[in-house]
Amino acid sequence: MASLKLPIKTWNLTSSGTTYKISTDPKLLDHDFINKAFASDHMPWAKPMSAEVLQSLLANSLTLGLYISDPNIKPPKSAEEPDSPRTPSPTLESDESTWEQIGMARLVTDHVTVLYFTDMFIDPAYQRRGLGRWMVKCIREQIQALPVFRTLLLLTSNPRAREMYEKELSVKNVVDRKDGIICMTRSSYEE
Repeated sequence: MASLKLPIKTWNLTSSGTTYKISTDPKLLDHDFINKAFASDHMPWAKPMSAEVLQSLLANSLTLGLYISDPNIKPPKSAEEPDSPRTPSPTLESDESTWEQIGMARLVTDHVTVLYFTDMFIDPAYQRRGLGRWMVKCIREQIQALPVFRTLLLLTSNPRAREMYEKELSVKNVVDRKDGIICMTRSSYEE
């Protein structure tokens, strides 16, 4: 029997003349960016990982990457056809842009019934632009795409995030830990 996997999904947003993209395509993930996020004070629960361990973590998760379009970055030339005087390398069209990763959210899932939402991060330089709320709405779409959704689970210590998760994901607080972290959940059987 074949394994069920949620299909790769991409969302686009243009705000104040800047174009953003959220994608579940694992090929777009910038491992250096992710390790820097894990090392930052904004993700105190996480630590940087070796390339091999990070690859395994991402291969076994559904990760949403948040990207910003930068038309000033020149696209790379093709690796298949190196530059030479006789055969110039093909490049992307000059009006195409490249994407720089500025955020992420990771979902540990069986792709059928359950999601554990973790590792939400947006570069502080891009916070307060509505990108976090947009990412959570994209996560909600992923939840709705599960064939037999049963449970969403997440942990947070951020009061603003808690309110957003309650509103956008319909989660409820089930445990308040002494260290300030709360456990939130939602079941398909709850309205």
